[in-house]
Amino acid sequence: MPTEGVPQGLHRTSDEVEKRRFRAQVSLLEGAGEIEVKGAELRPTVFDLQGLDMQDLEPNSLEEEEYFLKWIRRVLEVSPELINDEKSTRESNEFYTKLNYAFFRAKDFLRQTLNYPEKQSTKVKINRFDSKEEIFSLLRKTKLPGEKIGLDQSIIYCRLVKATIAEYRLLVAGVLDLEKVKNEVEEAITTSPFPSVKEEAGPLVKEGEEGYMGQKFCLSSNSEIEGTMEARIKTTEKAMLRFITRPEANEHAAMEDATAFRLTVSEPIHAFLVLKEINQFFKKNNKVVNLRLENKNILSPASIKEAQKIGIHIETAKNKGFQGLIIKGGFGSKEPNKQFEIQIVLEDNKNEEGGMHHDIYDIKKKVIACTRLSGGCSAQQLLEFAEEALTNSALDEKEIRKELLEGKNAPIVRIKRRGGPEIYVAREVYQRWDGFNWIDRELADAVLG
Repeated sequence: MPTEGVPQGLHRTSDEVEKRRFRAQVSLLEGAGEIEVKGAELRPTVFDLQGLDMQDLEPNSLEEEEYFLKWIRRVLEVSPELINDEKSTRESNEFYTKLNYAFFRAKDFLRQTLNYPEKQSTKVKINRFDSKEEIFSLLRKTKLPGEKIGLDQSIIYCRLVKATIAEYRLLVAGVLDLEKVKNEVEEAITTSPFPSVKEEAGPLVKEGEEGYMGQKFCLSSNSEIEGTMEARIKTTEKAMLRFITRPEANEHAAMEDATAFRLTVSEPIHAFLVLKEINQFFKKNNKVVNLRLENKNILSPASIKEAQKIGIHIETAKNKGFQGLIIKGGFGSKEPNKQFEIQIVLEDNKNEEGGMHHDIYDIKKKVIACTRLSGGCSAQQLLEFAEEALTNSALDEKEIRKELLEGKNAPIVRIKRRGGPEIYVAREVYQRWDGFNWIDRELADAVLG
């Protein structure tokens, strides 16, 4: 079976490109360019590598073991002792339990979300890890293509390792606790219509039961300012997509907006009044850290004048209408799973039109994920992504094609070599790789034009 959506030119590169990739791998292994630092769009991470160069290490040698332990410590931030103890201690047993859960979830993600065939996702030769040798055997299978190993095998296991890394880091970062954080933030910003003297009244009053379009609210200080509130948490699947598609490829980027609230009001001045109330409340009760307003390029000069009338000073303006406001912060800490986002938008907002429609955007994210993991996706995968979008919304195929595949700078590019299958790749991923100078010119030109 051919490997799904893998451009051969990405893995059969020139010696010059291979040398640059190897230098990047060594740099990452030695700790240069930590995953969390800024500027990830300008440098590679472990998620951009297409396999490990084993440096001709002898299997089962001490040198190979040291290499693997160093690599695991680098990408999972795990002490070698936890691996070497092989479940003989409570801490080691806990590590192996989390790793096996992450491995199971990774296979499921590749099969169910990215639609890789079973033989390239869930039906692989390795099922679980109960010893360091079983972990090492998986890493050996990611060896870069060469004389003794086929391309298909190395790519399949390489993307499985990447997905496992993402699942493990999200698990450790508390992705399963997001529901609790959502409830804590919601309880903080809302209050009953008749709070007791001992209760700290939140800036919003919820009214009635939550319905299809959310729950009604009004300002505690002014019941004439009203709207609707919707709360959601990012599923592990969505967090995985964000982890893999963001240049940083880490849990902080993946869960930045994992807990989110959308407040919908009727006019801009109401949005600013709601913003002011929430902002002042958070500053007063000291429950939120790293509080910030993200408003670049979304406010017209007229909107800014309205904000100034109620004491909100905003510097950035763009000559277009009001689109919305976003408040971000961490509830009690800066830990990834404690981050939240509050959007304040108008009833007639157009934030999800065209290419930003959430179902179209989901297709784009899935193609980006496949491209980041192994170079691209197959025509069958793209078809299944589109079919899911068409099932979930009132979109039509022409609209999806127009937004994603048509035009000089379309976000998704079709590659078709003579005698080969159709492959679809995300333009932005190849632009980034081309910036590292580690894809050959022929392939870069085929994608970027």
